[in-house]
Amino acid sequence: MAATVTAESVWEKIIQRRLECSICRARYQEPKMLNCTHSFCLRCLQDINQTHGPNTNKLTCPLCQRETIIPEGGITDLISNYDLVALLADVTKQEQFLQRDATKVMCQGCDEGNEAISHCMDCGHYLCQECKKAHQRLAALRTHKLTSLAELSDETMTKPVSTKGYVSKCDSHPGQELCFYCNPCEQLICKVCSTSSHREPAHSFVNFKTATDICLNRARELTFHVFKFNSAKAATQIPTNWESSRKRLSMMLAQTKRQICQKAEMEVAKIRQKERQLLQQAQLVFGRRDKTLAELVLAEHTMKMVHTNMTEASQLDILKLREKLLHSHKDVITEPTDDLTPELSFISFAENQTEVDIGNMLLKEKWTVMSSSNITGELIASLSTNDTVVVNKGQQKLTKLSPDGKILHVCPISQLQGEDPGAVRRPVDFEVNKDDQLIILFESAVKIFNKEYQLLHQFSPSKEADTDGTPSCLAVDGNNLIAVGYKDKERISLHNPDGSFIRTLPSPAIGSYMTISTQRIIYTNTYTKQLISVDYEGNEKFREQIYQGQVPRGVCCDEAGDIYIITESYCLYHYSSEGKYIETLVRDLRDHNDIKFTSKGQLAMTGPSSTRIYHRI
Repeated sequence: MAATVTAESVWEKIIQRRLECSICRARYQEPKMLNCTHSFCLRCLQDINQTHGPNTNKLTCPLCQRETIIPEGGITDLISNYDLVALLADVTKQEQFLQRDATKVMCQGCDEGNEAISHCMDCGHYLCQECKKAHQRLAALRTHKLTSLAELSDETMTKPVSTKGYVSKCDSHPGQELCFYCNPCEQLICKVCSTSSHREPAHSFVNFKTATDICLNRARELTFHVFKFNSAKAATQIPTNWESSRKRLSMMLAQTKRQICQKAEMEVAKIRQKERQLLQQAQLVFGRRDKTLAELVLAEHTMKMVHTNMTEASQLDILKLREKLLHSHKDVITEPTDDLTPELSFISFAENQTEVDIGNMLLKEKWTVMSSSNITGELIASLSTNDTVVVNKGQQKLTKLSPDGKILHVCPISQLQGEDPGAVRRPVDFEVNKDDQLIILFESAVKIFNKEYQLLHQFSPSKEADTDGTPSCLAVDGNNLIAVGYKDKERISLHNPDGSFIRTLPSPAIGSYMTISTQRIIYTNTYTKQLISVDYEGNEKFREQIYQGQVPRGVCCDEAGDIYIITESYCLYHYSSEGKYIETLVRDLRDHNDIKFTSKGQLAMTGPSSTRIYHRI
């Protein structure tokens, strides 16, 4: 017999899945978000940090194992998950309302355990009969509005303020309706707020209609400039997924802070002051650009309502969104409107090799050669030490290189063949996982080695996946899951780190180059000249033609999910995480085949002429 599904059981499951911290298994308290976007209670993260010792500056996510650099101010300075905070507040209010009929409301004006009969809309307190009389006798409280609990329940049920269920009551003064918008604070306020914490002339507030008109004018201005820029058919395109751009900007900020801190640790005694200045500058640039991106998001939502009747509910809807997006940036000056470029979502850090200066902020993405080596190969991967490993199929060897191009170690492929070195097979593809294990795809087997080239285990991907396809490419994600592509079958088999089979995915036009980012598999095809992506369930996310019909080769992604491709025309192309062409970053590459990001955010490339490391300048 099927289990009975009730509203209460569904409600409990929603709370458990969405509102409970996966560490303490209790409802979130001050949820903080890590770089991987997973959220946990502030106290839980502080407890985890204590177990790692006082000198660590990193947090490892308990769910996905990705690392987050702890801000200079400590765990409390991590980004708060305001969406969760708002959701928790809404759920708490809803629970209080649902429990109102089942539980007696007790007086908050005395400690005698009396049942409340009324509610003071100004104080926010529930009062019994005696406390109500005392409330009315005091001269300072006579102007307060007292409402019976029955009237309060009716008012709550009959006065929705918008189609999305936003509450029109002021958070600071629960008995007051929101009726103004404070422009300097980017915040909805009530009448009491306007005469207290938001008093003129330090603050200026307007009614809903005026605030909405301001919002509409800004939306029209931004929309026009985006249209004007993209209509110019420039070689550089503005990505129009502003939510994605904001996410990338936040992740780039985290990556930039990590790079700054790593460089600063090398010369702590001399450059602490410069480090603080750069972090502040990074935060300032982030604030300006994130506010502009937030305004673009707001403009997009606002313009959808331009041709509809503007009711008070829709005005409040717009202003609530504006408050959510802009309140935290109320003191930030936005980027000039004429500066709408792809760099709006970009921020990084360029190292300076001098002894007294750790570097400068990068506000535009440019790359140049940092080091070059005459070591040649077809495949390349990067270790956590920032060293790279190059595989040369013809010479049958692996070569480990330092960041400046010096040879650290050479290992013949025959050494990796085990008991039968005579049966040497050329490696098809090669990766390094987050544990610095070398994963080599041969013609019929995947072999996993440690840093000393000792075999840990191996498996046959086609056998595990029950397919007779020939493996053509390999990729590994941040959780060490292994994906193997089969060009002849247009399929991908997904495997656990131990090689056990998970599922097979359709992968139309898959070729010889593949990468994984944010649980999406991204690959190129040299014949169809396409960039294609599928998720872990096999759903196609996008399929785009390569810019100007160029033939793609290697592909990789940065931490934010943006895509970088090298082509046969010696160009480095930058695409958004949605597969949209943004710009050509380098036009004078050598003849390179494979490309990977290093642990420090540099680009390592190898080919038949050389191996090069590129860095941002």
